[in-house]
Amino acid sequence: MSEFVQFITVNFTTARLITVLVHTYIATLIYEIFNPIVFSVVDPDEKLKNFKIQLTKNKSLNMGRVLSDLITIIIIFLVLFYLHKQKK
Repeated sequence: MSEFVQFITVNFTTARLITVLVHTYIATLIYEIFNPIVFSVVDPDEKLKNFKIQLTKNKSLNMGRVLSDLITIIIIFLVLFYLHKQKK
């Protein structure tokens, strides 16, 4: 048990805990606020959201989720790049 406690105290610092909490909160903001706003313009009929590729009778790839996450990441990077350029 003492090895476990030592493992926790060594590997889980306050900074790491804050990083996990902030990441969780930012992910929630993106999926619950940012994505619905963006995709109400980009994909108002939700065709992309429901785009799946059927592999077998019981298995499919949710390509809509993959593509929507990719679009979100690209938009975030473009905004960050724009803000970075404004600082110079």
